[in-house]
Amino acid sequence: RVDKEGLITEIYDYCVYKSLEMIFFLTNLSKNVVHPLYKDISTRKNVYINCLRTLIDSTFDDEKKMRYRHMLNVVKPSSFDSLIDKQVVGVFSYAGVFEKEIDILLGNVSDISSFYPKASLHKEDGSVEPLGSLREDTINVNNGEYFILDSKFYEFGNMPAVESVEKQIVYGESLEHSKKIPPEKIYNLFLIPRSFKEENWDPETIIKYHGYSRVDWKPNNNNYEKVLFYFIDLKYVIENYRNGYEAKLFQRLHDDVLSRFP
Repeated sequence: RVDKEGLITEIYDYCVYKSLEMIFFLTNLSKNVVHPLYKDISTRKNVYINCLRTLIDSTFDDEKKMRYRHMLNVVKPSSFDSLIDKQVVGVFSYAGVFEKEIDILLGNVSDISSFYPKASLHKEDGSVEPLGSLREDTINVNNGEYFILDSKFYEFGNMPAVESVEKQIVYGESLEHSKKIPPEKIYNLFLIPRSFKEENWDPETIIKYHGYSRVDWKPNNNNYEKVLFYFIDLKYVIENYRNGYEAKLFQRLHDDVLSRFP
């Protein structure tokens, strides 16, 4: 129902085509949804650019002006085509993605940075320089109980090293002392992805207890000094994290964790 002869409509169609060419694999749409007429605009590119620049200069509507600028970025010569050819959309490591998926699925604290243990350098001249902070992956607060979840995207058979265990205990101590949380209300967990189907484990369990770790320099009187290891089905995580926080799944994990303590 639109006038396809209109130049601005033609430019719109081309921008849609180029955008889909970049991200079609992230959608349910085919990159060929736009007519192939607009695939090669080498003879029309300057016409498109001149039209958009004229519209930008003559338009006083900020929203339209911004839209035309975005369209111009798609149309004008840039690294856009080379990005498509190189197929650079993606990640080099899945570990950070896995951490985020677990946080969405099992975390319920929006401002997690307020829990980060921080350090600073106090100089001789009296000035103070922040040195940064440690960073918990996921925290869940449930009826006064605090669960610190660290996501470990390791290769099959690998387990968290001693420094990871020590860091989890520091997280627990930080909650106890800086947030005044009773130590019996703080729990430490590692979540490690596995393929439950390949392991012939019941896929309905989703999360499976593996064991726990302690350090030899602590009295191990506090709950958070016992760091629990759980396997979680990676296929389930990938297929369900988009649905957001799963209270029922966390409740299952919560009940199992508490059953490991007297």
